Amino acid sequence: MLRQKFLVDFGSKMIIYFLTALTGILVSRMVGPKILGTIVFGYSFVSMFFFMFGLFGTSHIKLISEGKNLKNCNKIYSTIIFITFILFIVTVLAFFYIQKYYFNKDFTHEEEIIIYLTVGVIAVHGLYKIPEITFTALMHQAKINFPVLIKAVVYNIARIIVVLLGFKAIALVSVNLASAIIIVPIYYYLLGKGFFKGKWDSNLFKKYMLVGLPLLVITISLSLTDHYAKVLLKDFSSTIELGYLSGATSLASMLILLGGTAGTLFFPLFSKAFAEKNYDFIKEKLFKFEHFLFIFILPVIIVLSVNSYTIIPFLLGNQYIPSVSIFSVLVFFSFFKIWEIPYYNLINGINKFNLNAILHVFFGIFFFLLLYFTVHKKYLNLGGLGFAITLLVMSSFKLLTWYFFANKAIKIKFDKEILKFILFFVVIYLSGNYIYKIYIFDLNYYLKFAFLFLYTISIYLLLFLFKLMKKEDVNFIYELMDFKALLSYSKKEIKKK
Repeated sequence: MLRQKFLVDFGSKMIIYFLTALTGILVSRMVGPKILGTIVFGYSFVSMFFFMFGLFGTSHIKLISEGKNLKNCNKIYSTIIFITFILFIVTVLAFFYIQKYYFNKDFTHEEEIIIYLTVGVIAVHGLYKIPEITFTALMHQAKINFPVLIKAVVYNIARIIVVLLGFKAIALVSVNLASAIIIVPIYYYLLGKGFFKGKWDSNLFKKYMLVGLPLLVITISLSLTDHYAKVLLKDFSSTIELGYLSGATSLASMLILLGGTAGTLFFPLFSKAFAEKNYDFIKEKLFKFEHFLFIFILPVIIVLSVNSYTIIPFLLGNQYIPSVSIFSVLVFFSFFKIWEIPYYNLINGINKFNLNAILHVFFGIFFFLLLYFTVHKKYLNLGGLGFAITLLVMSSFKLLTWYFFANKAIKIKFDKEILKFILFFVVIYLSGNYIYKIYIFDLNYYLKFAFLFLYTISIYLLLFLFKLMKKEDVNFIYELMDFKALLSYSKKEIKKK
């Protein structure tokens, strides 16, 4: 059943990704990096405060997975989110007006309109937290993904129509708001009639606070590094540079989807296993995940990074050539991001929220110091590339930190086979990079994509040759792709109330 849940989530996200990526390529090529950067700036400016909606999601998942009264939990959590909805709008608008009138920050007319529209988009997404977090706690994966899939279809069709009609940034943000509102009734239907009929339990509310308050520090740190950092990039360099970063990120984001999928499944799973003191179960899932990561994900990372000068110009056009080096770094960032997530969720699952909060303060300080050094004109002045390098360094550092504390808690035995994989892929990457730069770089696209295909096949053949990949790994993928079981699971869950 866990495989079906994983495949429902990752499969639907892959569909969304390809739909969004194809649309994004068309939109990016037609509007250019400046318009794209303007949209991302408005989104990042507003999203800095989205952390307000995430303060008690972990509490909700943890308390439900530990067997607390479901309806009472839903009553408390939905009340918190509705109050947060109002506070979020007031806070963002207050911050915007202070920036504009007190600090005299220069916003263009287009940026102002985009900020107003994005407040609506992000606020509605905040309301989504009620069904999304509840379904995550219950591990009802199909109910999480179905509405998001509907939104993606509506939104991306609307985006195509908008750009073909010649409209730009404001229209693109407007259709995002419209598509967000459309799926609210779908979520309401999936929640069921009795969802909001629980009782207010003050003792239960205190438990929400106990877990939620340390998360205030964590979510603020994540919000600043995810969103305010992009605002800083625009201030330190330019809107166009932010557009280059966004173009590269849009293509690398497919890989980060896998990490998000692992996160939504691992946290309630680990929380329950830890409560039952089933440490062997946790270790087994971590081992299998890491093996999957090195067999099926890292080869894709290597291929994408080596062939970045083929992929970026072909998909986004020559106007995004500066995105090539950014993309090469971001794909490796996505690998470490995926690798760190199970350990991060393990730390939360074993109730180390205060430790997590302290570490995030440290991570946030280190991140912005490194970002300032890599991006600011006084120092390295690397723009979007500096941003990507900062993300990569921070993600690898976080992985080592999470692993250290997870190992202290449940004594995770290090898998020495990982060292063989690392050595193998270092050689594969360096040799592939050398061949591409010397022999492939100046060839036409047909030959470049032929190399991409042959390089991919060669990696997997060598994995078999060196016995790093085995027959059971192929069988695992075959079993994972059991679409009959997948459809049966999805239908059963959607109908469940």
